[in-house]
Amino acid sequence: MRQNLIMESKTAKPALKAGRYFKYAIGEILLVVIGILIALQINNWNEDRKLAIEEQTVLKGLKREFEQNLEEVKKDYDRNLDNSKAARELLNIINGKEIPSAKIIDSLFYELYSWKSFDASKGVIDETIYSGKLNIIKDENLRYLLTQWSGIISNTDEDIDIRVKHMVETVFPYLCKHYPLKNMDKYYNFKYLSNVYNRLPVDRSKFQFDAKMFANDAELEGLIYLHVVNQDYILLNDLDLIDYLEKVLLLINKKLNHNE
Repeated sequence: MRQNLIMESKTAKPALKAGRYFKYAIGEILLVVIGILIALQINNWNEDRKLAIEEQTVLKGLKREFEQNLEEVKKDYDRNLDNSKAARELLNIINGKEIPSAKIIDSLFYELYSWKSFDASKGVIDETIYSGKLNIIKDENLRYLLTQWSGIISNTDEDIDIRVKHMVETVFPYLCKHYPLKNMDKYYNFKYLSNVYNRLPVDRSKFQFDAKMFANDAELEGLIYLHVVNQDYILLNDLDLIDYLEKVLLLINKKLNHNE
């Protein structure tokens, strides 16, 4: 019995030691796993922080660019609206019983010649889209609106090209052939374009405005009418662009203010 107890004691001690080593090993493994998880969490936090900083940089760049575009398209809309009003006034004069003075016609011809074509600033938005940085913007609605940018600009450019082609290839050649367009020179004002260039005026034309011809010019009426229709599309595009840019800027400012 004594020997049996001694043998049991001898076999129990290694078992206890093995159990202790096993628990110690499990503890070590758990510590290693916890350490790895903490390291991964810290790494993920750092990556999220970097992406958040990059998102802020992209949003600030887009804000500056879209604010510039919004200011420009508003100016274009005002100029195109004046142009459209002048074209409609010319149509009313052709259809009316009395023809106003040649000076009024000259001023209207100048307004007809003065339109605006929106030339969008696209450096930041194009770089954001083509570099894949669009994916770092977390707001789904904002990302969706930004993906529509190229389609909106493409549609706008197409209508601008149609208007320019009509005016350059048909309207102006016809006017130059039948009316003294030189007389509209006095209405030119380059100051809003440049503070440096001092434009020299041009003398009035020796040719006289033919009011009777103007009052019965069906071809001119048709040409101006087509321009009015083209301008309607441009004005519609300008308003759509203003609405689009304001929506985008609203979401960008909301996102920037939220992250401050």
